[in-house]
Amino acid sequence: FDSSAAVSSLFLPNDKVDDFSKEEENQDEECDASEETCSMVENDEDDEEDDEDSDSDDEEHLPAGQHLLVDVINVDKDFLASEVRLAHAMMQVVNQSKLTLLSYHCHTHIGVSCVGVLLESHIAFHTWPDKGVLVLDLFTCGGGKLVPLMPLVESLFVVPQALSDTIDALKKPFVNWSHKLRGFRTSKQRDYIFQDIGGDYERSHTAEKNEIIASLTDFQTFHVIDSFDDSKLLYASYLRSQTDDGSYESEHPELYRLERILYLEGVMQSTRTGIEAYHEALVHPAMFAHDDPKRVAIIGGGECATLREVLKHKTLEHVKMIDIDEKMVGLSREHLPDWSDCSDIEGSADWCGDDDRASLYYEDALAWFNNRFSEQKISSDEYKEEAFDILIMDALDPEDDIPFADMLYTSDAFFTTLYNALSEDGIIVFQLGEAPADDDPPEEQTSYARRQYLADSLGGVGFKSVHVYAEGHAEFGSPWSFLVAMKNLESSAAWGRNMAEINLDIHQRIIHTRSGTSSLKHFDGSTMEGYRVPNIIFENAYCKRTPKPKSCLKEKRRKNVPITSFEVRNSDIAEGGRGVFARVDIDKGSYIGLRANTHHLHFHATTFDRIYNLFENQPESQSGLSAVMNFCEGYGWDSGWKGLTEWFVDSSIFTFINHGCNGTYSIDDMEYDGLTEQNAELSSFTDKERETFDPFMDRHYIQNKNSPSFTLRDIKAGEEILCNYLFFTEENDEVWFEDAQELKRLCNNEDVGFVSKLEQSTVNN
Repeated sequence: FDSSAAVSSLFLPNDKVDDFSKEEENQDEECDASEETCSMVENDEDDEEDDEDSDSDDEEHLPAGQHLLVDVINVDKDFLASEVRLAHAMMQVVNQSKLTLLSYHCHTHIGVSCVGVLLESHIAFHTWPDKGVLVLDLFTCGGGKLVPLMPLVESLFVVPQALSDTIDALKKPFVNWSHKLRGFRTSKQRDYIFQDIGGDYERSHTAEKNEIIASLTDFQTFHVIDSFDDSKLLYASYLRSQTDDGSYESEHPELYRLERILYLEGVMQSTRTGIEAYHEALVHPAMFAHDDPKRVAIIGGGECATLREVLKHKTLEHVKMIDIDEKMVGLSREHLPDWSDCSDIEGSADWCGDDDRASLYYEDALAWFNNRFSEQKISSDEYKEEAFDILIMDALDPEDDIPFADMLYTSDAFFTTLYNALSEDGIIVFQLGEAPADDDPPEEQTSYARRQYLADSLGGVGFKSVHVYAEGHAEFGSPWSFLVAMKNLESSAAWGRNMAEINLDIHQRIIHTRSGTSSLKHFDGSTMEGYRVPNIIFENAYCKRTPKPKSCLKEKRRKNVPITSFEVRNSDIAEGGRGVFARVDIDKGSYIGLRANTHHLHFHATTFDRIYNLFENQPESQSGLSAVMNFCEGYGWDSGWKGLTEWFVDSSIFTFINHGCNGTYSIDDMEYDGLTEQNAELSSFTDKERETFDPFMDRHYIQNKNSPSFTLRDIKAGEEILCNYLFFTEENDEVWFEDAQELKRLCNNEDVGFVSKLEQSTVNN
């Protein structure tokens, strides 16, 4: 055996040895074909379509290929020193992967080096027997995928190293591999490997990385990969977790499991460590914003993890999951069992899809809803469907470049259908892909234009309130965004509840587990606080729009007069009680007490609901509660922007500022427009209702409700400060006009104010 000779047929099957001389004669021709092959990148699943494409000859074919790189340590040294065994393993890889070997050459020096020339390109490896190391690379220009060859490569080249002089009989080989796309491709030649999965294939882990399954359903590719991320954990800890040596790792192996990742069409969908953060963020904020969610529908969600979260709610009576890909659901059940495991939920089934409250429909979700809730259906005699309290859109990302995404995120007719599918107090939630970055251009100029269109369009079909939020622990590399839309404003008030209220709801409404552990791993009242006030990235994205939204326009810079420049004494107004007076001259256009405006009392709508309930049901508490209610009524102002009435009270001396009758007020938060209580008509009401979708206002709502006033004219020292009460009420035109008439009576001395009446009543009593 000549270890340095070029041997092309040594390990070919016998029936191919005689034919090899003929192949060698045609080698030049085949090498020409190889060059042509390297300029053509074809996907296996597209071969048939390409054959039928009459224009295929006209397509541009760029040089491109795939590169599989494999490094192994702790391999048997005798195997690594044997040219024959190594060459045989190389031949098996070539033959079983249906590649074409033209020739190969092996040489021994310290270790064994082999290079095989393929029609499609090459395969090569080198070994260090004393170190137990083998490095191999396989490059092809064909369309066949190389990653599925890894089990074959491992079975042929990863021979365990025997260590007779140690306690361990075997030392486990360690395999480190990566896959790279090389060369250039046109957009038509790019497939799922160009998505997230390609990046994970390419990343050279220093620990485990195994493809669990690669499958093709009728609608998409389905891949599951297990990998160990050494940026988070030590590989030695992972190995100890596989033993029974009494170490912490061995007693808590669940903390050191390989990360399992699902990819559809190459796009990462979910991970083992991120399933709770993502799916709890998708489901529970909307569920808890509804008082009593009984009927729920899920669009997509084939892993059944979204279904699992819905089934944790006691109020649920029925949930329908509509996903077109039945095979994907089955593959997920088999290879992602943690995602759809309901065995620990009291009263549920082992697999969430078998829960008595759940129904699964393997249909086109758009068609399913259009056939039941389109405008034509709901106006016909055939309409008999019961509406849903919650809709959950767990389907494609809005930036996905496929027609179906257009239908999901840019069809006003479909938005209307979804609106019709909801009950009167219904809520819908969407997952909307990667959250924007601070340095991103306006979304209408990016692949996220559909996301902006959706957010802006929901108000047009009838939704009253739309809010955006993000979750940063879903293990997608970047924070993930969600959008929730509500059919009535009462749900918006529930969305703004405080931490304690959410935690109480969780305690009362979430089904207990059989194990006694917490049902929710990520979501709680504190988490909801982060969703209720959206991250500044959403404000920045919103305010980059052209034209700039009104709420984003910056206030004019003004001089500020501190609160120490004012004092309280008896008002100059008859029956005015106390009043606020200037101690210094103040220029027109100056802010007054800018810092003091940040100090206020805020009574959330749910707080006042509880006060009213206690007042009605516990007579012994009425005295104290009356004082609180009178305080708000006398010195504060109410707002109905969030659907239910909430109250604000200025906690500084400015709470004693009186109303300026007949337009005599000297401060306001807007320029004087001539409207007074004397000339107010029902038609004069200006609807101050906020935009349905306005992340800027979601972030600055409290600040907006307590915006500082500025002087409308020069004010002299000793002059009483007067403001405009006319727009302190904003619920609707009738309430506003009623308040305007009350102000008119006060200004005309036909009545006295609420505080004056209370104080006079106290004196009389």
